[in-house]
Amino acid sequence: MDERAARLADQLTAGFYARCGESFSATRAGGWPGWSRLEGPLRAAARRAADEGRALRVLDLGCGNLRFERWLEGLLPGAAVEAVGLDREPGLAAGALGAAAGAAGGGAGAGSDGPAAGLSAEVVAAEFGDGWGLPTALEGAFDVAVAFGLLHHLTGFRGRRAVMEGLARALAPGGVAAASFWRFLDDRRLVAKAREAMADALARWPGLAGQLGPGDAFLGWQGEEGVFRFCHAVDEAELDRLVAAATAAAPGVREAGRFSADGRSGELNRYALLAR
Repeated sequence: MDERAARLADQLTAGFYARCGESFSATRAGGWPGWSRLEGPLRAAARRAADEGRALRVLDLGCGNLRFERWLEGLLPGAAVEAVGLDREPGLAAGALGAAAGAAGGGAGAGSDGPAAGLSAEVVAAEFGDGWGLPTALEGAFDVAVAFGLLHHLTGFRGRRAVMEGLARALAPGGVAAASFWRFLDDRRLVAKAREAMADALARWPGLAGQLGPGDAFLGWQGEEGVFRFCHAVDEAELDRLVAAATAAAPGVREAGRFSADGRSGELNRYALLAR
């Protein structure tokens, strides 16, 4: 995909979230089944933070409506969690931030010798892509770093690699990271929807013809006219390259596993785990 086509695809995705972000967010409230596979490492990280008298530090790239953080609150009741979220539409997190502030204000806290229980979160605007890099101030600062529902929206390998490298660089010693990769092209229903949306998009923007590579597609949303989101399905060969780049990006970072979960098939997302 050349630069002009990539810019258009990114603009279409940004337009989708600007126009349909609220309705999309409303359908993304609960946790993903695959997250339950992370419970052991997450509980261990929370215990380590509590033993050190501090909050669990979480970085969420593409945080959306803080869905993961709200699920984490349920997993770790009474724990103190400090989250930093980066997203192109930070407004999606506004409701969750208000709820977190109310819960924190009503709680008893952890006493004078420890952080207050509950979730506190800061959400910062970020444009992921070829030119993005993890801010230096965030390097080595987190117990947990995640990127869920983000990587499939990035139009090029360099942008996806930058996110994976950012996850690795964000980890403090003992930290864990997880990323998801949407395998929508393995689902016949989603393939049919992508085929329909692709025909519509190419009719509107003929210049995109011939620019989309393997795994690239467009999807619509709930029959909305003229709404498109770019999506890329990462195959196992590309995932190998992304994980290799991540483990080379920060000292001591290694791959800690892969698994598939979610959707009716139980395989709609592929997960990659890192540990430092």
